[in-house]
Amino acid sequence: MFNSGLSMPALGLLVTLLRTDTTFSNQKEVMQATNAKRIAFTNARKELEQAGYLIINHTRKGGQFYNEWIVNESLNK
Repeated sequence: MFNSGLSMPALGLLVTLLRTDTTFSNQKEVMQATNAKRIAFTNARKELEQAGYLIINHTRKGGQFYNEWIVNESLNK
């Protein structure tokens, strides 16, 4: 049995992000794909970050801000 220690919303978000048939250009698109409200989505995203499944790099180029999401399938413990 798989036990990630993640809540169901966080696990659902992880599965959505790992889908190979879909790419997302912004957070709003991911929220729509998961049918999550903002607070629930933010909590799930933070849970994935704290668990090490998600890394978000914030950069600024030419006066615009960009976020790069790196999703890990498994944890290297």
